[in-house]
Amino acid sequence: MHILEIEGESTSIKEIDKETLLRYMGGTGIGTKILYDNRVWEKDPLSEGNVLVISPGLLTGSGYPTASKTIFMARSPLTKGIGRAAAGAPLGPSLKSLGIGALVLKGRYSKLTGIIIDEETRIVDATHYKFKDTKETAEGIREEFGDYSTAVIGPAGENLSLISSIECDGRQAARTGIGAVMGSKNIKFIAVKGRWRVEEIKNEIFRDEIKKAMEYIRKDPRTNNDMKYGTGASFDQVNRYHGVFPTKNFQLSWFRDAFEGLDEGKVPELDPSFWTSRYEWKYHPCPGCTKPCSRYVHVNSGKYGEFDVEGLEYETIYSLGSNLNIKDFESVAYLHYTSDLLGLDAISAGATIGWAMEAYERGIIPQDYLQGMEIKFGDADTALELLRRMAYREGKLGNLLSDGVKNASQIIGGSEFAVHSKGMEPPAYDVRGMYGMALAVATSVRGWDHLDAMAYVPELSGRFWYFENVDRSSPRNKGYMVKEMQDFSTFYDLTGICKFSRASLTPERVVKALSIYLGEEITFKDVMEASER
Repeated sequence: MHILEIEGESTSIKEIDKETLLRYMGGTGIGTKILYDNRVWEKDPLSEGNVLVISPGLLTGSGYPTASKTIFMARSPLTKGIGRAAAGAPLGPSLKSLGIGALVLKGRYSKLTGIIIDEETRIVDATHYKFKDTKETAEGIREEFGDYSTAVIGPAGENLSLISSIECDGRQAARTGIGAVMGSKNIKFIAVKGRWRVEEIKNEIFRDEIKKAMEYIRKDPRTNNDMKYGTGASFDQVNRYHGVFPTKNFQLSWFRDAFEGLDEGKVPELDPSFWTSRYEWKYHPCPGCTKPCSRYVHVNSGKYGEFDVEGLEYETIYSLGSNLNIKDFESVAYLHYTSDLLGLDAISAGATIGWAMEAYERGIIPQDYLQGMEIKFGDADTALELLRRMAYREGKLGNLLSDGVKNASQIIGGSEFAVHSKGMEPPAYDVRGMYGMALAVATSVRGWDHLDAMAYVPELSGRFWYFENVDRSSPRNKGYMVKEMQDFSTFYDLTGICKFSRASLTPERVVKALSIYLGEEITFKDVMEASER
């Protein structure tokens, strides 16, 4: 495997030696090393000196079950620390099939540009895609160039919104404002023509490891529920049973209004058992996934028209649902759909609108920002309009909210209810009821991140991996647990294996497959040290 570096019209290729692979593997590991070697902490995040690294996980594209993740890294304009976002998309396997273990983008183009990678690398004019949404852009690329795997930004990324995302064929590398970094380089899209469908696996021992992994997944009791309801399956448990589901900008810890007026035995519209039984949907698996939790839901709405949305995901049920006190499925689905089209991080966008709704309640937003607009909890139409204004930085209000809650609150006030860590808005866990998650957030290098340590897993279930009798309301042993879970979680960012396979494909079970793939014996200790590194 090699590193492909692109700056302006120039390209260079550097082989990744065996020692580097053993020490850093792929994904986050090799990406972090590249950022460190380029001293990005000295660069302004939106300057040409920042570096955008796109690195597939070590096993991504290998045929190993659920190994599909690709990591996007740069210095974050949102947190000013190391920015990282992941997507389970065809782009990563396509890069790997061309022998590319990391794509490094430097400098800045003078006009909106596209990068085409196949047998050669081409830099093409993309000015005709200016301000086109992510769907229009991806479709246009296929019409213009052919069947390529893509990574594109929407209007939000072009306008350098600090909460903008990168869209990858129906998957989003969304967090830490990574879309703004791509936009700051004037790169509208990256298109790769590799083989994202894995070729025949000729190594019989590796094929045996794949079969074992598939069996682990098949026997996992969580698999059927994940496939039936997706990530939203956790909504009711976290909301009603545990009471740590953020609502109305964290004013509440459970979404009680969702149950208002329901007959006994009925479920709220945001519960996946409601919409999976009432709307047409089809699986939309990540490449190589044998337990698809993702689906496209077809909505034919009288209010919003006809559209296909990827989700609803657990996180968007919160960010664009409970956090805004919006409880009907079609409204939340359309907000989710619109966020993806505009190239906004749906978590940060929803959290920012939630903050704005509370700021309006408290009378903090100046009238020259509002220009007559009312921003009330439960108003989906206003939320939709705010998404559009944020993406285009339209007016003083759109420009204010486009950079997230921390920056907005520093300008007009309201920092006491601006919920964030290191500048990044929160996902769907109220850490006031979870000591381990609170510590994980405080120590996360990425900001308010639930996946850096996945401490919610042992805390909500009471047990996971080798942790037993975990009490989420106690600080006991949480320092050790969080540190171990951080290393555990990083393992998946190195290998590209989906974190929703965490119970089936633990590091201990994957070590042999890694040894075969690398051609050198490695141990569980080696893997954990690479994660810690």
